[in-house]
Amino acid sequence: MDQIPRFSDGDREQKIREIDVVTREIHSWWGRTYVSMKRTRVKTWKGSLLLAFIAGTVISLVWIVSIDIETESDASVDRPADLLEVMKRRGCVADGLLSGYGGDTRASVELINRSECLYLHRALESWLSPPDFELARRTKQLITKPDMVYGMFISEALNTEAEYYSSLENRVLKFSDMCQPESEGFWGKNTCKASFASDAYRAYVQDITEKAMDMGIRSFLFGQIAFQDADRSGASGILEAMRQYAHSKRMRIAIGAQTNTITSKQYLNLFDYIEGGVGVTKDGDVEEKPCASRYESQGWCWALLWNNRYLSHANMVLLHLDWSGIAGDDMSVFAGMNQDDRAKTLKKLSEKFNNTKEKTGFLFPFLATLYDKNGGCYGAKKSFYSPDNRYSCKDEDVMNALLRSIPFEGIDVEKAVSLQESVRMRGVSISEGGRKEEQDDAEFDDQDVPDTMIAGQKYTVSVSMKNTGTTTWSDDLGYRLGSQNPQDNATWGGRVFIFPGKTVEPKKKIEFGFTVTAPEKPGVYDFEWRMLREGQAWFGEESKNKTIEVIAPEKATPVSSEELVPTSAGANPVPSQATP
Repeated sequence: MDQIPRFSDGDREQKIREIDVVTREIHSWWGRTYVSMKRTRVKTWKGSLLLAFIAGTVISLVWIVSIDIETESDASVDRPADLLEVMKRRGCVADGLLSGYGGDTRASVELINRSECLYLHRALESWLSPPDFELARRTKQLITKPDMVYGMFISEALNTEAEYYSSLENRVLKFSDMCQPESEGFWGKNTCKASFASDAYRAYVQDITEKAMDMGIRSFLFGQIAFQDADRSGASGILEAMRQYAHSKRMRIAIGAQTNTITSKQYLNLFDYIEGGVGVTKDGDVEEKPCASRYESQGWCWALLWNNRYLSHANMVLLHLDWSGIAGDDMSVFAGMNQDDRAKTLKKLSEKFNNTKEKTGFLFPFLATLYDKNGGCYGAKKSFYSPDNRYSCKDEDVMNALLRSIPFEGIDVEKAVSLQESVRMRGVSISEGGRKEEQDDAEFDDQDVPDTMIAGQKYTVSVSMKNTGTTTWSDDLGYRLGSQNPQDNATWGGRVFIFPGKTVEPKKKIEFGFTVTAPEKPGVYDFEWRMLREGQAWFGEESKNKTIEVIAPEKATPVSSEELVPTSAGANPVPSQATP
């Protein structure tokens, strides 16, 4: 993956932009032309008119080219300010909610649905093993709050025995090929630290982040980036590729990292935010120093990122009650307090870090990992904290009241999460300036689906749609066939992609051929689909709903079809954020 360096305003290197080159060439041409005309002693009104015409043409050319160039490059310089404000002012830790963490996913979903949270930090996990995207989609469709922003954690820890099929690379990636040298066993048997220097790891990160964006994930946090990017040279290219993909889908994303003691302004400015723990004491206080005292005695620095040593060089700092799976971490200290002290602590932290004038934000813990022998309150399982009033902590009312107290006026969440481009010069129509407005629309054409299926068996099906809008559909623009009844259900596989490189022009049809697996449980299931554009909206009419009877295998001969290539090795690992 190409590495494209990015620089902060204070450390920006001299860099020649494409528009600068074009301008110089035009200026040079103008100089030569003007001198040539001067030599012919053009003094008449015709000459003056000719000069004016040429000048107008040149100015128009420069303007058009500059619009195109700046539009095409804005993915690498745009900071998602409004999105970050949503994350900062309505942010909640929901670690692994979409990955099945916590012991009672449905209860956790209900908690979020009645909460004031609009951003779910680390909702999709990848600790040790690849994300389970199918489980994530099924869980996500249970969350009914509109305009929710979901976050993904890109773990620094890998299971060396795991594998991942990359649809981008069309090959199986072995986690054992992604390790930092001499890091095996760092988090226990069959583990290692991930490395950006590994081609396999970069391919893995690109694949899972693009899949995450396809399902609506908008925040990405790299765990302990000093482990993943040991020589500080690999992040820029990976981040640029992520931003370019988001730009192609017209969606805003925010990329963060756990940076601990890194102070390089150039490096910290690669990220939209940096993230770390609070280091809360048993009294609910925090220290005003660069490093937490409780770790200094061990000879190393656990950075307090709101200290000016780090804050002054970062775009934004997001803070949370950290966990490590061992006694004495933030979450263990917090859970060990009585209810009144927890309320006072949350109030202190919110007042200190959620000041809207500062570049900091505190994320409230709605689902977080606990040291299971901490002896404090907990949620559905002793190893997970939850503020849910049905469990022993009962902190949800306090958290929601504090979230409501943070000013939120003037922030348009819908605008914050979608990239609204004012100009595109590659045939995309816009309504301003008398240009034709683009419109997505679709009409159901035909489908080929069995009436009856055997539970657990695979079948090849097809759904045909006609483009009745004014836009051209393609994979890189985010056009998909998505499941309906209910919307985005995973019964038949979720979403179907257009083959890369294929386009569907207005008035043309496309046949989506794909493989489905019949549900394991016999019964009657709905089969219905509709077109969508990722990051924007569903559109057009649904396919004709097909009711499919799924029967038990009994003595039936298995019906074979094309084998569907797996998209994830899938696992629900035990979450942890280990400190060395």
